Amino acid sequence: MVKKSIVKKQTQDYDKSLSSIVEKIEESKHKAITTVNELLIELYWFIGKAIVNLQEQGKWQMGRWSG
Repeated sequence: MVKKSIVKKQTQDYDKSLSSIVEKIEESKHKAITTVNELLIELYWFIGKAIVNLQEQGKWQMGRWSG
């Protein structure tokens, strides 16, 4: 009976440790996705702003560069 109790405790400890590791992995994946999305949004805003500036300067009209 004592041996079963020890094995059960070890299994619980293992499961707890594994759950902690999986939780940290998921948390890190979420942070990475959020960071990438933020950077992509910044990039898209930069591209949009550059296009608008070129259009306002009359250097880019009807989708053509007139540099």
